[in-house]
Amino acid sequence: MSQTISITAFKNEKDNYINNVRSNDQTKSVWFEAEALMQYLQSCIDDANNLDIDVSGFRIYLTAHQEQGNPVSLAFCPTYHDDRLREGKDQISFDPKYSTRGNPKDLGDLLANPPTSMASSIFNMGTDCPDNCPER
Repeated sequence: MSQTISITAFKNEKDNYINNVRSNDQTKSVWFEAEALMQYLQSCIDDANNLDIDVSGFRIYLTAHQEQGNPVSLAFCPTYHDDRLREGKDQISFDPKYSTRGNPKDLGDLLANPPTSMASSIFNMGTDCPDNCPER
């Protein structure tokens, strides 16, 4: 999965978006290759299933690459359902690469203490527009 980014890179881009870009709308859309996106989704589901964790969906975070112009991007992260939480707050982002059997590793915990590994289950690196897309 060459289009994943490390937890640290995700945290930096997410923070950059919140702190520097959120009010700037220079990016109109983000495009992802269908095959790469489908492979990513299936890989997350398979990795989680191998750990007896059910993927309930995918949360999409707004991020901003830390480069000239701070282009906005999207980062995908799998979620699981936590019955202990109230409805509307019960879909928790997690990373199967850091989870253990039956114990999803919450993304919030990973962002609070990012691992040194570059591995993650966060999908990013789409093509942002207007820089890299047709005008229509």
